[in-house]
Amino acid sequence: MTLSIGGKADPSVKRDVVVSPISTSAERNLRYDQWVESRRQYVSKISNGRLGYVHMPDMGSNSLTKLFFDLDADNRSRE
Repeated sequence: MTLSIGGKADPSVKRDVVVSPISTSAERNLRYDQWVESRRQYVSKISNGRLGYVHMPDMGSNSLTKLFFDLDADNRSRE
């Protein structure tokens, strides 16, 4: 699908943007990732960067692998 988008400053100047629909499941995953990232930013902000945030959605092996990655990559230097 192609959308024609006009600018705020000059609505007559338009550009075409190609968009592709996604499944409800894909949207849910994107919203979930956005929620986790917002929590991560909140914890960093209120702790002045001292604390990290890791969210583990379930006890599956993929979640455990991601937990180990997040603990190492993002939170190694945090209290």
